[in-house]
Amino acid sequence: MLDVEVKLNACKPPRKQNDRSRVYLPDEKEKLFLALNQELLDCPENTDSYGILLLFKLGVRIGELTALKWEDIDTDERELHIHRMESIGDGMKRVVVEYTKKKSPYGDRFLPLGDYEMDIFEKVKEVNRRNRYPDDEFIFCDENGRTAIREIDNRIRKLCTRAGIEVKSAHDIRRTVASEMFNNGVPVEIIRNFLGHSDIRTTYGYILDNKRKEETSRMILDSLENLNGLKKDSKY
Repeated sequence: MLDVEVKLNACKPPRKQNDRSRVYLPDEKEKLFLALNQELLDCPENTDSYGILLLFKLGVRIGELTALKWEDIDTDERELHIHRMESIGDGMKRVVVEYTKKKSPYGDRFLPLGDYEMDIFEKVKEVNRRNRYPDDEFIFCDENGRTAIREIDNRIRKLCTRAGIEVKSAHDIRRTVASEMFNNGVPVEIIRNFLGHSDIRTTYGYILDNKRKEETSRMILDSLENLNGLKKDSKY
């Protein structure tokens, strides 16, 4: 095989993935939220939809969401402690471990909670109480116990299809949160801490163009307005 020469002249490099395929655009968010609200009306005892709404507010990894316990909520400080995640254990069984991705100390963090988030947690608690779900203190659960990653992930994909938008993942929600924070003037270092990244370069990779194409084009054209060399009254 060492003598085999492979000519790459005819090989095409992979096309760069468009930023907009990795975040939820404004119209996609609107349609997805409408589908989520309809899902809550149709299936009020299923808390998966509440979990997805929280992903858009907390920017946590999906495995961090499914590992949340009630003890992680500090109602006095209005903070949420992220310090565990769902992972793969022995025999490929999904288990909850007491650390976050790559056991990085940056993953252990406290996220601020507003009235919206606190209200969602209260709604989930009421559903769990009403149905007597065997939660083992986990926030997201059903009659079979703790809600797993695949259940939330499948729900996101089904809702995207129902909303008539491109199917995007929970990690795309995380990128959307980072991009939205950046667009609203939040410093990258704070976004990094919020997401639990150990390397700020990773955070920069999450900040993408989540605007409509027309809006982005207009921003670019407007920013270069002062570089117009040809005057309007020029005959050339």
